[in-house]
Amino acid sequence: MDVSLATLDIRANSGGTTDLTVSIEQMDDETGDAIEAEARNGVVIGGPRTVVGSDAPTDPDGDGYFEDLNGNGRLDYEDVRVLFLNLDSDSVQLNTGAYDFNENGQIDYADVTELYEEVN
Repeated sequence: MDVSLATLDIRANSGGTTDLTVSIEQMDDETGDAIEAEARNGVVIGGPRTVVGSDAPTDPDGDGYFEDLNGNGRLDYEDVRVLFLNLDSDSVQLNTGAYDFNENGQIDYADVTELYEEVN
């Protein structure tokens, strides 16, 4: 049975990726018998570096996409600029679910255009 034992909130200070390594030092039940558990490693992906401010990207309209790339709480032309400047970065390219605004399964210049059209 899968049981969640912990939740981690991790915040990136800038764009990029880093490996997340998890290890289990010791786990036992109430009687002291060892419990076999699987540690799952992962990757932490930080949002794109912003040109203005240091806040993380947000989803102001709750649709699952990070339209507010500079983290100022609203969608504006600066967000389009930030996406354009960071389009090839790992933090954008590895987050198709957050930045694929035209929903074609890839992140490309059409997503910049789609975000631009959302500003208008």
